[in-house]
Amino acid sequence: MRLIDVGQGDSILIQLPQNQGTYLIDTGGQIDFPKEKWQRRKHSFSIGKDLLSPVLKSRGIKKLDKVFITHAHADHMGALKDLATEIKIKRIYIAKNAAKKKNS
Repeated sequence: MRLIDVGQGDSILIQLPQNQGTYLIDTGGQIDFPKEKWQRRKHSFSIGKDLLSPVLKSRGIKKLDKVFITHAHADHMGALKDLATEIKIKRIYIAKNAAKKKNS
């Protein structure tokens, strides 16, 4: 098991022995606030593309067998979309009623 530092939020990588499975619990994510035109960058930082994907690829991971999303807060699932453009994901599990929970 490996905890991945994604800033605010969580992301936990689990690699089973003998290539029996590679799992990720949450993806981390960030909350974007409105910015003035002068504050915007050409390439805004993406936890999925700029942090999580390179960490996984550096460990030789090109696909994830399962991704588990514990709940629907941005700091737990915000990077999922960008990650999925970089790393193949076989199956995604989202906790029951996760979308109904209010952000706190």
